[in-house]
Amino acid sequence: MKKAILLIGLSFILCGSLYSQPTYTTGPDVYTCKNGAVATIKPNRELNSFELADVEYALFNPSGSYYSLGLTTSDIVAAPSSYYNCHAYAWHLTEGNSNKVWINAGTNASNLSTYWSSNYGCFVEVSEFHAQKIHYYYGDHSAVKSSVQGKYESKWGQMYVIRHSPGQVPPSYKSSYCTYYAKPYITGPFQFCSMRISVILHHPFR
Repeated sequence: MKKAILLIGLSFILCGSLYSQPTYTTGPDVYTCKNGAVATIKPNRELNSFELADVEYALFNPSGSYYSLGLTTSDIVAAPSSYYNCHAYAWHLTEGNSNKVWINAGTNASNLSTYWSSNYGCFVEVSEFHAQKIHYYYGDHSAVKSSVQGKYESKWGQMYVIRHSPGQVPPSYKSSYCTYYAKPYITGPFQFCSMRISVILHHPFR
């Protein structure tokens, strides 16, 4: 059922793709760290030289569609590809998986939300400050927090993986509502004990 919903909604407009040359069919599921199945699709081919030239023009030519975003070649993290998209990059590939897939969010993020669901998800919602993953909900786009302060990294459809500021994305990706996720981690007791030891060792009256 999940795959049927995804195939019906293949529009390739937002996170799907800013171009629509290769055609896509159902691909193998990928899985969260809790064995939750996430549906994928796969292209019939990689981008050709003409399509790659279109990507370059759109981003770096003064007459290009996205030149106004002010990107430079130093913002490029990875090359264009039709084999994976923003959701796959943010939630699948940056988690150490090597198989490139294309993940659609699904209706109301029904497919993508497997990554943060209570039963199968490996991520919990956090504040932007603690975020590892970012979901531009109404823009159908995903990103990861960059190691460069104040920057995100995301794949733009079939185009490059780009390092950018949170709002420095194509208009179709922008969303007034973003949610932020990170892997849960243990806090409290260990930190508390560490603080107590520090106080004991450095207390001026001991």
